[in-house]
Amino acid sequence: MKILRRKDKLNKTITVRVPEAIKGELHQLRERADAAGFDVGATLRESLTVTIRQMSAELDALEHKHQVQVSDVLPNSLDHDAKTSDG
Repeated sequence: MKILRRKDKLNKTITVRVPEAIKGELHQLRERADAAGFDVGATLRESLTVTIRQMSAELDALEHKHQVQVSDVLPNSLDHDAKTSDG
């Protein structure tokens, strides 16, 4: 079992707009966490990764739910309610 981990390659940046109060809270948390020896950035990246995967799963489920297939509407691909000219 390997215990050494490679450092994440952090070469991409995203921007998220938040209210000023949240930015201030985050700044204070970062200072406190740094003083205690914790990495707020790593925690945020992990949280964001989990959130992105949850969003993707929810959207996949929503898209799958809204897909209408002919077999869902017409059992055996036959329209049993269709009227013919015979009446």
